[in-house]
Amino acid sequence: MKKRYNIVWTKEAMDHIRYHQVDKYEIEEALSGKAYERKIQKNRYIILGDSHGRILLVILDLIRGSGYELISAYDAQDKMKKLYKRRIKR
Repeated sequence: MKKRYNIVWTKEAMDHIRYHQVDKYEIEEALSGKAYERKIQKNRYIILGDSHGRILLVILDLIRGSGYELISAYDAQDKMKKLYKRRIKR
């Protein structure tokens, strides 16, 4: 069963992803497809996902039990792209 991410879209987060030239629909697509998730802090996660061939690194904070606050999203660096491809086995 695929994990569902209930994202809280704040104005600050939207401004921040725009700075990285990422659109909301790209994040939604990356999270709804084959994604690799790693917990990096107590309530913080990175998710690697594909949006039209663009591998994005999405940073989320867990809030309110099952909701996530978007922190950032940007093009994954080569090392993270390789990790994604290895884990997803493309």
